[in-house]
Amino acid sequence: MNELADLQTIKESCTCVKVDDFFRDQTGAFTKICSFGTKEDVTKIKVDVQNADDHYKRLWALFGEDNSGQAICLNVGSSNDIKTEIEDIIKMMYTEPEIRTKDSFFHKGMNIYNYITYSDKNCFKYRRMKELFACFTWIEIDVKKYLDENETKGYDPTNYAEVKFASEWKALLWNPAPATNGNQEREISRKINGK
Repeated sequence: MNELADLQTIKESCTCVKVDDFFRDQTGAFTKICSFGTKEDVTKIKVDVQNADDHYKRLWALFGEDNSGQAICLNVGSSNDIKTEIEDIIKMMYTEPEIRTKDSFFHKGMNIYNYITYSDKNCFKYRRMKELFACFTWIEIDVKKYLDENETKGYDPTNYAEVKFASEWKALLWNPAPATNGNQEREISRKINGK
């Protein structure tokens, strides 16, 4: 297996920030959704999304903070239901995999196969972040306040803002979404980053 990057190496390759600096921003483009430490009881973490029942495409960013208070942007994402998406990611961070047995629908008690819960790439990715960082903060990015009026050049504003924010902060885990349902993040990334 390959050696994993340590926290110092990660910090040297990413842009470090004090998370509270986002909330001093005069544009009002950033709102704190939640913040918690890795030792915190997962059942006590409160995800506070303003107007959470308004299901329209919204943008979030996740920051990981070390013990010295320096934070880096870990990921940026968008969803029509960011509250549920964030709650699911938190669950991935805290839930340890376990082996379960699956029986047959028609033949109860006949064990057919074993599987491991919470063992996909996203689960490993977010549990690794929990190992590296002491605290996490999610922010919501108001796309209209974050972007200049004519900046999107005809692209979906949320997709454009996601790529721009991820690029500016060198988000550690971010990758352009696949080009499905009209998503053009890879194309936008080539325009913004030249690659």
